Amino acid sequence: ELVAVWGVSAERRFHRRICGVYYQMPEPFGGQRCYQKLLHFPESAMALGCDGIFILFNRGLRIWEFCTGLMSYRGIIAQSAECA
Repeated sequence: ELVAVWGVSAERRFHRRICGVYYQMPEPFGGQRCYQKLLHFPESAMALGCDGIFILFNRGLRIWEFCTGLMSYRGIIAQSAECA
């Protein structure tokens, strides 16, 4: 599954890092789906790479978080509004 993130306000500090295409990782994190940002490298043989930005669901807060790692204590650079 691919997820596109766009429309992040330019006023947000990390808007350029957050926007892009993310793929669903094969293994869940904390029992939830997680996504990693893809990068386009047109001059590379594979043409694709991965960034160290992840989208994880925080069940306790009921929000999606944009993080810099897959660990319990991680750098959160942005988050969604509360999910219904």
